[in-house]
Amino acid sequence: MASSRKRPRVETDDNRAECPFSVILDPETKKPNTKKRKRGEEEEPAKKIYNQLSPFSPSGKFKTHETLDVSYTVEPSAKWQEMTRYNSFVRKSRRR
Repeated sequence: MASSRKRPRVETDDNRAECPFSVILDPETKKPNTKKRKRGEEEEPAKKIYNQLSPFSPSGKFKTHETLDVSYTVEPSAKWQEMTRYNSFVRKSRRR
């Protein structure tokens, strides 16, 4: 007779790289920073708001949002925008 116990899951964190970035959803809901700048302080670069369009066109209405599209920003934004953008890449597959 087979045992009804489940096998433990394999830890996948070993395969993941560290990520110094964090994503903030719906940035336009936050209040803008209206504090005055002190003399000698550098002005922060404007944070870019990205928009991920939904591939679905649902019928009906949502209670919280008009669509399934998502607006977000990435922190730290200056470091993110300085990175090289790659539009395509090739991943080597491992043969076992």
